[in-house]
Amino acid sequence: MEIISYVGQGSNNSFNQIHKSTLTLDELLYRQKKLSFQAQQKLDFSELTLNLGIFLKNVVFCLKKVRFLLIGILAIGFLVSTTCFVHSLINSVSKPASFDYALDAEIQIMEEAMRNLVLDDATDDYTDDGTLSATTNFTFTNPVSYQEYTVKSGDNISSISKKYGLTNISTLISVNNISNAKQLRVGQKLKIPSIDGIIHTVGVGETLEGISAKYKCDYSAILDVNDMTTNVLQKGERLFIPGKALDQSSLKKALGELFIKPIAGAYRLTSPYGYRADPFTGVRSFHTGIDMAISTGTPIRATMDGKIATAGWNNVYGNYVIITHDNGYQTLYAHMQKYIVATGQKVTQGSTIGYVGSTGYSTGPHLHFSVYKNSKLIDPMTVLK
Repeated sequence: MEIISYVGQGSNNSFNQIHKSTLTLDELLYRQKKLSFQAQQKLDFSELTLNLGIFLKNVVFCLKKVRFLLIGILAIGFLVSTTCFVHSLINSVSKPASFDYALDAEIQIMEEAMRNLVLDDATDDYTDDGTLSATTNFTFTNPVSYQEYTVKSGDNISSISKKYGLTNISTLISVNNISNAKQLRVGQKLKIPSIDGIIHTVGVGETLEGISAKYKCDYSAILDVNDMTTNVLQKGERLFIPGKALDQSSLKKALGELFIKPIAGAYRLTSPYGYRADPFTGVRSFHTGIDMAISTGTPIRATMDGKIATAGWNNVYGNYVIITHDNGYQTLYAHMQKYIVATGQKVTQGSTIGYVGSTGYSTGPHLHFSVYKNSKLIDPMTVLK
């Protein structure tokens, strides 16, 4: 602001005062502007500080979100990788039986063991009921006759039966009351009947009609073969029943083919022989033996005299032992905790060969027991005592 005055001399003071006032006003205006600028700076700085705080808060929040997201991703990845690992581990260690892996593995190790097995052809050419491979039909009208034979070195029930034209080994076993066909002695005397049949010892109160019905044998054939003139029977009398054979249990007992159970104590049969649901996959598959569940460390016995064909490890059966027996039999003992026999070792019926475990393809401590007859699987329950 500028003020001009042309008054007298005294006007200089007034001018000076006015000029001083003018300077003071400008200064005030300057100072006001300066204060306003400073205030604006402080306001801008406060807003900047506030905005920076909000920004940092948002950054922290986002980092937390990202952290949880990363943790979630890592957790999911861990679960997926763990699941895949377990699945691959199960498949690599023991493929499901639905792929016939277990059966293939058993066949493989059994075939390997069978290479060391020499079958006794003379005692292995009859069927389960004792019928020899070469058979002849007879008519039973003439009385049975007997001749005596002296056992020679190399003889056995099968070879002697064939030598005299008999069609079933039951005949010589029954007629000679042989309790163990494997223990024929050189020089032993045997009665050889002219036809096939077995001996029946008459019991108290038995009648010829009853005996005929029991064996499903013609009444008159029994009379004719035994050269009987009356149907009156005496206790203890021995009758020859033509054309008949011993039941399988009696025959196997005489042949020494009744196996004792591989576990002496009480066990739980968890899986029988034949088709079942696989314990791992649930898929229907063939089970090649029986599973006997019992506590770890329980002794396992040789079910019959024999020779260790092999003892080793297999991914399916873990620690296992295979024993070769007479008459084409072999037995497999699997999932052992450990075995205490060696290949080629001879074992006797009832001797300990190892201990129950859960090795290989197994869900818990048990013994898997399989039986082979002439390289073919059979139900173990048919030969166990």
